[in-house]
Order: sequence, then C-alpha cells, then structure tokens
Amino acid sequence: MTSNSVEVLLNLVDRATRLHVAEFTDREVRTILDNHRRIRAALDWCNCAFATGDKTTDEELARILSEGEP
Repeated sequence: MTSNSVEVLLNLVDRATRLHVAEFTDREVRTILDNHRRIRAALDWCNCAFATGDKTTDEELARILSEGEP
C-alpha cells in the first residue's frame, strides 16, 4: 500500500468517527452504503488482479461500478 493510500484510509477513518448517523436521511444512508459496496467490489477486484495477474474486468464489476452514474 502506498503512503498516499494509507493517508486516504486514515483520513476516511478520522472523518467516519466524527459522523453522527442520526443526522443522515434514509436516502443518504442508502447512498453511502451503495457507494461503500461499489468501493468494496473495486478493491476486491484489485486484490484479485494483484494476486493472479488477471486484469480483465468482469461484467458484474462493470455493472456495479456504473450504478449511479449519470
């Protein structure tokens, strides 16, 4: 993991600990969770690509990443 990646994760953790979930509407919570799901799918693909060398994007990942785009 690069130092920039670590910095992004530490910043995310710091900001997340300051959030108050009760301040979000149901729609905002769903949006956040949907984005987290997309990020996890992309990270899972990255892990697989690094471990196996297979850099092809499957249709399911492409679909997940394209959700919510204009």
